[in-house]
Amino acid sequence: MDGSEKQYCSCVARLLTNSKEDFIKAATVLVKIARNIKNNPGVEKYKSIQVGSRTFMESLLPIDGAVQCLFEMGFIESENKFIYTSNDSVYLIELKSQLESALEEKQNLEQPKVTNSTKKKENVETSLQNIILSETQTDSKLSSHFQHVMVYENPALQEKARFIIPMETLVQKAQSRLAANPTFVISQIHKKMEYDDCLLLELLDWFKNQFFTWTDAPSCPTCFNGKSVSIGMLSPTSEEKRWGAGRVEGYRCTQCNDTLRFPRYNHPEKLLETRTGRCGEWANCFTLLCRSLSFDARHVLDWTDHVWTEVYSKAAGRWLHCDPCENECDKPLLYEKGWGKKLSIIVAASCDEIVDVTWRYTRNVADVLSRRKLICREVWLREKILKLKNSRMNHLSPVRRRIVESRQIQEMVEFLSPRFESQSGLGGRTTGSLEWREARGEMGNAANNVQIIPNEKELADNIIELKYFSTEDHYIRKSLSEPIPGWQSLVNSHAHIQRKVESDWKMVYLARAEHSKKAHLSWKIDLTQLKSDIVIKEIKLRIKPTVFQSGSVKFLICTDSHTIPIKETVSLTHEVFGTTVISIHAFLSGGEGDNAWQHTQLFRDSLDSPNKEPQLDIIVTLVKKACS
Repeated sequence: MDGSEKQYCSCVARLLTNSKEDFIKAATVLVKIARNIKNNPGVEKYKSIQVGSRTFMESLLPIDGAVQCLFEMGFIESENKFIYTSNDSVYLIELKSQLESALEEKQNLEQPKVTNSTKKKENVETSLQNIILSETQTDSKLSSHFQHVMVYENPALQEKARFIIPMETLVQKAQSRLAANPTFVISQIHKKMEYDDCLLLELLDWFKNQFFTWTDAPSCPTCFNGKSVSIGMLSPTSEEKRWGAGRVEGYRCTQCNDTLRFPRYNHPEKLLETRTGRCGEWANCFTLLCRSLSFDARHVLDWTDHVWTEVYSKAAGRWLHCDPCENECDKPLLYEKGWGKKLSIIVAASCDEIVDVTWRYTRNVADVLSRRKLICREVWLREKILKLKNSRMNHLSPVRRRIVESRQIQEMVEFLSPRFESQSGLGGRTTGSLEWREARGEMGNAANNVQIIPNEKELADNIIELKYFSTEDHYIRKSLSEPIPGWQSLVNSHAHIQRKVESDWKMVYLARAEHSKKAHLSWKIDLTQLKSDIVIKEIKLRIKPTVFQSGSVKFLICTDSHTIPIKETVSLTHEVFGTTVISIHAFLSGGEGDNAWQHTQLFRDSLDSPNKEPQLDIIVTLVKKACS
């Protein structure tokens, strides 16, 4: 078969954008996987791919489009493996055929001789056929998303959601937060939040830390801490279908061998009862709660397999990104800069409209456009979204329509002139098992490369004073008037670190990511960029570690000339006269059992503690070289 005549699906077309060598490497493995399943339908070992295997890590994960081909074949993600669960091999056989055809074309085997003009014409026709096929799939995805959000407008469902929300507690916390005069900070400009903004932040925090839970694999209800392993997909029952569970993941308890079901419910009313799931369930339920409190909220769908919520802030005059899984608000670059996602299309839908909001979440427009063209034509996407949007806006009241149209104009201006936010504090994904996040490539870049450089006031006072408060999750830099939010915001590098809030014990701390064996983070004070003769004279340091069982937290202080190892709780004063760079490193390891990651903690503190003391205290004394 001539490869130029083949109508490739979007994932194969995406795979073809890699180098010839990478394409052949991935396609060869994918064809082998498909062939093994087709020829040996009863052999289970061919239906499972370990995420940590050398083949997956070297020949599939790093090659754009390879994992998408697995999904198209019928594989699903389950903890640390991909499992083939489809009862219909049509997609697998079709994809195998397309990959074999593309391989033949790439390897130039038995290709007929054609003129350059003929080949160019055939390539254009094939490309157009591929795009049209992809646009059909995109159309279905957009329409489904557009219709789903109307469920949030059910008055009885909103009333049920309000009954669950602890409004008295959230109102008190929101009022206390408002009294502290919080602000939106954009390019050093502070804009005061209003009560609704504070209430939204409290709702987000409660949802993450008290209401909803993350499920990698269900625990056995009859066995104490019973673990389960995936056994593939199960057929949904009529009751599960009633609540939108088209897919039901099957698991087996490793202790009692019972079969466990994990229905992927898509109806937010059911999620108010189950209160668990992955990002789809989280964003689905959280968006309902936002609408039940009369927030203007949109459900956001990312084509790279993530979902979240946007809420309109009257104080900020724009839509705020809200990710309930991560308890993050107004950090739209989290996915591209923090998680390392290769974004393409992001769409937000509500009862009023549907909008392409991709440009809020990227600063690499050229790269995004290069990926979008493999999915659909820009003109087609604009026309499709406009048609859907008009169908909904035509039913709005004149007053509401004017409000929505005014916001749309503001949003277009925002997209044309994107905000230049600080990139610090945008770490990798924290929800889900470590293996699952690594398989998705969403661990992010561990190097924040944040360097603490003395400002004019600190140079005048010859001192840098920095404190971190665990319960508030912010730094106080004495020379600045406002707190600096987020433990990551001043960290130079970090790996496998998460902030953990224990709602039952009322404790908060930094710990290793779940199931990780080691973790590291560091802070760096750097004077090398100063055009002066200022150097560091002395460092005073206090850090609060907490360990259990065989857990270990070790520290290093590094200057540009030597290293100072510290083994126990850190509270010291050390003279480092003459250095221009000093960094503080913490290494977390050890512990026992399944909860070993919890046995090494930094900055542990009580959420109810009346006397808030800093858990990290750094004082660096500066001096001129001539003063030696």
